Amino acid sequence: MVEITLPIVLQILQTAGILVGIIYYITIMRNSQRTQDMTLKNRQAQLLLRMWDKTQSKEFNYDLNTVFEMEWENYDDFIEKYGRKNNSEAWNAFGSILNFCEGLGVMVKNDLIDPSLVDDMESNLIVTSWEKLSPIIIEFQKRNNFPTFCEQYEYLYHQIAPIYYRQHPELKT
Repeated sequence: MVEITLPIVLQILQTAGILVGIIYYITIMRNSQRTQDMTLKNRQAQLLLRMWDKTQSKEFNYDLNTVFEMEWENYDDFIEKYGRKNNSEAWNAFGSILNFCEGLGVMVKNDLIDPSLVDDMESNLIVTSWEKLSPIIIEFQKRNNFPTFCEQYEYLYHQIAPIYYRQHPELKT
């Protein structure tokens, strides 16, 4: 029979204390990870709601309607009708949409907002505007030797369009 002595009891208590400490540490780390995950989700939601608020403004909707009502044959025709010198209001509306999508692209690219959340709230705007404006953007890049012009907008389109068309195959042209 094993005799229980004070040193054996102390060793058992020490081992139990270490095990309790390890379990406590693991629990704290899991809770900390959950808190960080919730904080990240809350920040993403706040950012996305700020962007959403912008799309709900009268000014943004006016700019969006202005851009979607634009018609042109080619880049030169676009500049003649809607360029900065000939039609500053239309040019500013064009810039407003580009800047909005560029900013949203930066947030998606840097993992500040999940692409699926952006898809849920802004996919139609992103996909339809890129598909309408990309010929102008690409020609602008070439003519002005500015290959990075709207690169985050293009990135955003390539992230969102596959989700959009997977969810809405009837819309793919």
